[in-house]
Amino acid sequence: MQETQATETSNTVYDLVSTLYHELQSEQTCEAYILDADEAGQSDLSAFFSEVKQDAHKHSERAKQLLGISRK
Repeated sequence: MQETQATETSNTVYDLVSTLYHELQSEQTCEAYILDADEAGQSDLSAFFSEVKQDAHKHSERAKQLLGISRK
């Protein structure tokens, strides 16, 4: 549950937009973590962060679809 919105935007739209933002941010952050792991020669960590990035991408695409802004 979140605080009452001070805008005309419905909670569900706000929630989807917020989720989209955070999943996109996660994708970008994971890319940096993948590079760090690669530089450290830790392929297991690189694979883990790649998996997290793929999950975030899947969630961001679904949020865009639900918002009606997907290119698919």
